[in-house]
Amino acid sequence: MKARLVISALLLVAAFAIGRMSAPSGNEAADAGESANRKKQALGTKAAERRVESGRESKSPTPSNWKMIRERANRSREELLDDLLATLRASPGSWTYGNWLIEHLLRTDAEWTVGRIKAEMGRIPEGIMSEWCTIDPERALPFLLAQPAGSDHAFDPRFGGIHFRGMGAKDPEKGLEMIQGLPASRRGGLYASLLGGIAGSNPDQAFGYFERIVKSGDLPDKDLPEALRNLAGAAPAQLVAWMEGRETPLPDRAKAELISGLAYSDLEAAKRIYADIADEEKRNAGFYIATQISRKNSDFGECVAWLEANAPEKMREDLKGNALSSWAHTFPDQVMDQVRRYPWILGSQRSPEIISLLKSRGEAEGLVEMLGTMDAEDGAPFREKLVQAGVIEETPGEFASLDRAMLKMAKDPEETMMLWEALDPGKKEQLFLGASDMMQSQPPELLLKLCQGVSEQTTGKIVPQAVARLAIMDPAKAADYVETMPDGPAREAAIKNLHSNWSVDDAAAANAWKDKVAGSS
Repeated sequence: MKARLVISALLLVAAFAIGRMSAPSGNEAADAGESANRKKQALGTKAAERRVESGRESKSPTPSNWKMIRERANRSREELLDDLLATLRASPGSWTYGNWLIEHLLRTDAEWTVGRIKAEMGRIPEGIMSEWCTIDPERALPFLLAQPAGSDHAFDPRFGGIHFRGMGAKDPEKGLEMIQGLPASRRGGLYASLLGGIAGSNPDQAFGYFERIVKSGDLPDKDLPEALRNLAGAAPAQLVAWMEGRETPLPDRAKAELISGLAYSDLEAAKRIYADIADEEKRNAGFYIATQISRKNSDFGECVAWLEANAPEKMREDLKGNALSSWAHTFPDQVMDQVRRYPWILGSQRSPEIISLLKSRGEAEGLVEMLGTMDAEDGAPFREKLVQAGVIEETPGEFASLDRAMLKMAKDPEETMMLWEALDPGKKEQLFLGASDMMQSQPPELLLKLCQGVSEQTTGKIVPQAVARLAIMDPAKAADYVETMPDGPAREAAIKNLHSNWSVDDAAAANAWKDKVAGSS
């Protein structure tokens, strides 16, 4: 669903920005524009909120895209369809022209466009179906729902891009009637999307439709969480009262989804419900509550205090990190102040992001001043982060990170190896424990050299993987390394990986070597 919403959002933004170059009538264009405005005001779904959190908003089209649209707008529909098919297959970085093509062709002759796309591609992309259901649901839904579900699951509402958000905004009664006319097996998610459309365009009617659907017994239990999330922005008080008045308790999964919407419309109610759900449902719900607390308070300590008191310990640090990122970009001018007040921020998961933000604002000097007040032991990890961020220079003879050590090793292996071997074992352990995921993409032979002298507890998974990669390039070197390894789980895993990869090119040699090392064990 998230991918569909991202595509749909991009399509709508581009279409409205272009000015409805092919809108059939003034009234329809006005209706569509009003619907878009209402959707912007309504609370988004979880996927929409995550786009905001990660900064994945639509970007303004580049001049070259506008030029392309102007030059090609008068082409025949066949030529435009050829362009669209090429765009769909190429998946270019910029979709401005592709977005315009989709809307233009769907508004010009949707059935012909959709039929031709399916004939050429063997399917109808979810984004095409989703956009058609948004801009012209009264034509799109009967056509798409009439297609055979069978082997092409794109026409099954449980998959694909079919939704009733557009119908919910335009004609809720007709949408409800259409869904109720479908077999129960094909209604998956459709009630929830219908309610989402109603909530965005007619929030006063949303809860009434929800009650009707629930009382009819047609809303599957598995669709209830999404329906509650979609409605939370339109009818928070009514939904909370409905939940509290139920004869049977609302499942925790449904409560968690309700919280994700309530966090934006009734934060206090969201906090209250959060206290009653099981720990396994608290991660996502806690994310939305913590995000909103962090956006409403310039003192990040308020958010931390709530998480410490309410979030399960096992997910607390992750939730703090997510909230810290949101808070820092909401109150960037407060970040340096808060770092001084709460130094633990510099040891958090998001400290590189915070350091980068302060550096971009020209406030990195404050971090250097803080480093000067720390003793050697407490300041060492912080110093390494400042080096990695380019705030201060690396001390000669030291390594700010394992990635930096690998980089130096590639440039000057002899000198770097001498420096590495002279390092305290505890320092080596610390560098490995703080290594990034990029470490596994480093040359395996160099990585194996750095692993020497580091405990198996720290490198137990790294070494067998590096051996496997080296075996593809040079099995003899990999074999020499494995033979020097002490007995234990890491050696056994390395033997298995080496034998497996070596056997692809030379099974006889691989088997002979395996027998040899087995006999010497």
